[in-house]
Amino acid sequence: MPDFQKLFDVKKTGDNTFIANHPLTKAHPSAKGVYGGNIVGQAVLVAIKSVPDGFTPHSIHSYFAKIVSETQPIGWEVDEISNGNNFCCRCVRAVQDGDVKFVATVSLTRKNSLSQAEKAYREYEEKEQLKIERRRAARANGEEIDDDDDDDDDDEPVIDKPFHFLVPYPKWLADADLDELYIDRRTSLRMIYHKIPATLVSLEGSEHENDVHVTDRRAAWFVRLGLGDVKIADPAFQFAALAVLSDSMFLTRIARVLRISDVDLNDYAHYFSISMDHTIFFHDTDFDATEWMGFAFKAIRYSNGRFLLEAQMYNSARQHVATIFQEGLAHFNGIEKSAKL
Repeated sequence: MPDFQKLFDVKKTGDNTFIANHPLTKAHPSAKGVYGGNIVGQAVLVAIKSVPDGFTPHSIHSYFAKIVSETQPIGWEVDEISNGNNFCCRCVRAVQDGDVKFVATVSLTRKNSLSQAEKAYREYEEKEQLKIERRRAARANGEEIDDDDDDDDDDEPVIDKPFHFLVPYPKWLADADLDELYIDRRTSLRMIYHKIPATLVSLEGSEHENDVHVTDRRAAWFVRLGLGDVKIADPAFQFAALAVLSDSMFLTRIARVLRISDVDLNDYAHYFSISMDHTIFFHDTDFDATEWMGFAFKAIRYSNGRFLLEAQMYNSARQHVATIFQEGLAHFNGIEKSAKL
């Protein structure tokens, strides 16, 4: 059984320094450096370990400055930017051989669970309703109402009803039979597995996309960590795992969004691409990266050889739990001539 926590964990070496237990892995043996999702995931873990218990990340903004080597563990340096009751901020840097290879700002909060917020509101509403019923009963019995009776509750905050909306679950995934899709194991060395809808690797049957503006076309698939053989006991590693998954196929799927017919859409590497930065917004704590999660993205801008990508991740209950933005450099070497824009 792969021990994700043991392989991915870090140990504290000073007041604001950590070192990884093990080197991180490449996306592919031919890649020049460590897979970007692994770096972002370990940065998230380091940030969580540098703050008091109860804080979880709600965003990370990161930049890949130099190639990270897979031959040695990453050393991590942490700057404490702020420490509050409900929010903390950390700057974390990945260091190898004295060089900063990656830098990220991570913001963490105590309140990032929608289910907990809804529970707190229900309890608040029930308590307020009991107050109303108690006063109503007192009036019915002719009792005198003393407005000071509830003085003990005056310092309790008013809890607003949780208000939220989210990006709808992708049609590609809603129409797919998850149980019938084959498991793509090409990224299994990173403990990452995919289930890919036929619409991702074929242009047949989706000709209507030609009438959809290129920036509104969404590609989608399923992704998870392990195949039931990875257990995560420490919740901190769930956030690290989601970050690992968030970069799994991103830039390599742009050909599908562009409806380029001259390439094999089953191939992971039919043009050169590299991530320049990676941003994740964690909207909720209710997800399990070891179950099938939905991933959908679109390319919202291309210029100067750089794509700006926007993606959503969904938990197994089809709830939108994270948003990812990434800018990447891509060289198509001429295959873009047949792109449907």
